Amino acid sequence: MYSCISMLKYWWVVYCALLLAALPAQAAITRVSFTGTNANSNQITITRPASLLVGDVMLSQIAARQSGVTITAPAGWVLVPGINPIVGTNIRQAIYYKVVAGAEPANYTWLFSSSQRVAGSVTAYREVSTSNPIDVYGGQANASSTSITAPSVTTTMANTMVVGFFGLTRGNGITSPAGMTAGYATNAGGATGIAVRSANVLQAVAGATGNKVATTSTGSTNIGQLVALRPAPIPDPYLEYRMEEASWNGTVSEVIDSSGFARNGTAVGTAQTTASGRICRGATIPNNTTAAAISAINSGIDVNTVGNQGGNI
Repeated sequence: MYSCISMLKYWWVVYCALLLAALPAQAAITRVSFTGTNANSNQITITRPASLLVGDVMLSQIAARQSGVTITAPAGWVLVPGINPIVGTNIRQAIYYKVVAGAEPANYTWLFSSSQRVAGSVTAYREVSTSNPIDVYGGQANASSTSITAPSVTTTMANTMVVGFFGLTRGNGITSPAGMTAGYATNAGGATGIAVRSANVLQAVAGATGNKVATTSTGSTNIGQLVALRPAPIPDPYLEYRMEEASWNGTVSEVIDSSGFARNGTAVGTAQTTASGRICRGATIPNNTTAAAISAINSGIDVNTVGNQGGNI
């Protein structure tokens, strides 16, 4: 395979270095899909979110309208570390996570030690750290109010996804906090019912999130929780060509890889180093107009083995 700079239309001087990160490139955390339901039962079954991929991270909100109930999660689901579940007046709410490692079942069932109004959701996120997905967590039970407050948490790194979970001991709708993108919501049961709502927002810099306050039309006891997801780490450079050699003549592995992985390249055609780089040496790669005469740096890398994606390197 040839360096991507061989695809440029005109003569170019490439200054100092060509770095190639392992594919696919780092991306911001995104929400993939969500699903949920409510029931009046000793169990709740939630269907699998759509469009899951291996490496996605799922968060689940499970709420029961009874403070003393015991919740049993399905296999593979882990309680988010911290004071979780949160127990309030006539309500218990727990947040779980699961990393998608392979084929997922069609649905997930949580069990309760007794029957009552229950509600829950499962939301999938992508580009989350799979080895350490939870950056920080916090939550609190609130007295009867039309405000459902999730207390501020302090993230420790940039570009976290802050996810809020709000539960209410009344079958009223819940409105997402200002500035957050609404997620799954359900409500049922009237004055003795239950309602849940999720919402999320990206936080670009590390620091306090501030309280996130959802609202409802009629006051009742409630719980608010925040979970901050950590982004997947930026991969180390797959290769790094500094192009500091005095000259190239087509000798195999003459373009030295400085990444430490010894993925040396070979100059093809009239590709040549130059001393006219702005800061250090660089390279000139001419226009390629025909497959019969290609100038490039041949990395020798098959992109189908790097991140399972096709294309030119």
